[in-house]
Amino acid sequence: KLEAWEVLRERLQVSVQAGGRQVQVQWDDSLESNTRYSSTWLRYHCHCLQCKQAHSGQRLLNPLSLPATQEVSKAWVDDEDRALHLVFAGEPEHVTVLPLGWLWENSYSEEHRRQRAEKRRPLVHQVFDVVSTEKPINAAYSNVGLDFHMDLMYYESPPGLQLLHCVRFDPEVQGGESVLLDVFPVVEHLRVHHPEDFNTLVRVPVTFQKFHFDREYPVCMRYQRPHIVLNPDKETDVEPYYQAYRRLVQAMQDSPLKRIFIQSCPPHFQKERRLVAGDCLIFNNRRMLHSRRAFTLAPGTVRHLQGCYINIDEFKNRVQVLSTLVGDGSEARRVGNHDFF
Repeated sequence: KLEAWEVLRERLQVSVQAGGRQVQVQWDDSLESNTRYSSTWLRYHCHCLQCKQAHSGQRLLNPLSLPATQEVSKAWVDDEDRALHLVFAGEPEHVTVLPLGWLWENSYSEEHRRQRAEKRRPLVHQVFDVVSTEKPINAAYSNVGLDFHMDLMYYESPPGLQLLHCVRFDPEVQGGESVLLDVFPVVEHLRVHHPEDFNTLVRVPVTFQKFHFDREYPVCMRYQRPHIVLNPDKETDVEPYYQAYRRLVQAMQDSPLKRIFIQSCPPHFQKERRLVAGDCLIFNNRRMLHSRRAFTLAPGTVRHLQGCYINIDEFKNRVQVLSTLVGDGSEARRVGNHDFF
């Protein structure tokens, strides 16, 4: 709204700091509202039409097209588009544009994140019934006590929110209370008082598995991960990240492995392929990078590909079940799902 913008604009201040390597945005009069942004981070997230496609919102910027060092020479807020505008020393002809609303929502500052309300969308999964049965396919479907645990840890991405809706709980049932425990303070206590054990649980992976073939949907899943995963998200990591990311992109373009790969492949295999109607290209999205050449459509012509995804855990499970039941029982490994196994 215009009135709200005028109030914000009156308090908003922008300054270039650290010799152009940082830009500070002060959102209001309080010191707690200061947010410092890495100049490199700002340049990589430019919203201009050269750097970001308008309709899809996807980035068009090639990291190798930028100078290795990013230093802001000029910064100002444009009242018309309500965005932060930047000029970098190595690109005097380019104006980097970052909408203020986007900057506020996407700040990586730890202090700012604490101020900002976190927005999450709940995930909806298939409903399951937790009822005691004579031949349970899961310990939860019996009447035994269950120790503290997390569900589905043999998946790469276990569910976030779990809903347990009580449909019926007769007064005559003895016990069966649900107990919750916040494990973060427990782990913090371990870190402070038993640092060696804490570091062991960070470093050593443990195996989570579920093998059950005698069911409608056979399961043969195993996943290795440490009990504790630390959060590497630190403001001091921003500049080293972009330096490493730039080097990775350069390595992908210059790698001799590309030439070796092409030369060593059979003649019928093509690194670059023009699909024809009826072709289906299947690849492991966790390991194989893919791209596409730009194309021009002549009047009345169409390029139409239809895509879908297969969950890597479900795919690995199906392969493992078939290998165990009708194959040689060999393990499916290194499928790119971050499994330590």
